[in-house]
Amino acid sequence: MHDDVYEAKTVLENYRVLKERIKDKEFRLEELHEKAKKSTSNYEAIRVSGTMDKSRVETAMISAIDLETQMKKSIDQLYAKQYEIERVVDLMEGQEARILELRFIDGLKWETVMEKMFISETTSKRIVRNALKIFHSLADFNILGKKVSGGEDRT
Repeated sequence: MHDDVYEAKTVLENYRVLKERIKDKEFRLEELHEKAKKSTSNYEAIRVSGTMDKSRVETAMISAIDLETQMKKSIDQLYAKQYEIERVVDLMEGQEARILELRFIDGLKWETVMEKMFISETTSKRIVRNALKIFHSLADFNILGKKVSGGEDRT
């Protein structure tokens, strides 16, 4: 059971990093689109002048399309993880849901969480331990892709 709590805590602690990774990849994808637009207009100018080997430009464009496809797939996987975490927390009720939302989704410090919930440190530890157990029982770790003990993937 301790491994379940640790696994759930690890997933939740990475939630905010996950959101940052999504933003970063979306920004990089937008940069790729901008470069592709420039390349396309350059390709049209080169094609009209007939000064460049068409296959070299086409190869570069195909590579850009492949990279875009990989990036979109990666972004989709990250979004799936984000949505799974949010889905599970939304399914939960009471103090367990509130403590996970404040600490991991909103990213508040433990002291602030305890103040907002009007609870002691001892009570917060009990609630979060129960919340992590519930989270682990509801979460789809095939989507979250976390490792189980022994380092093997649960897929």
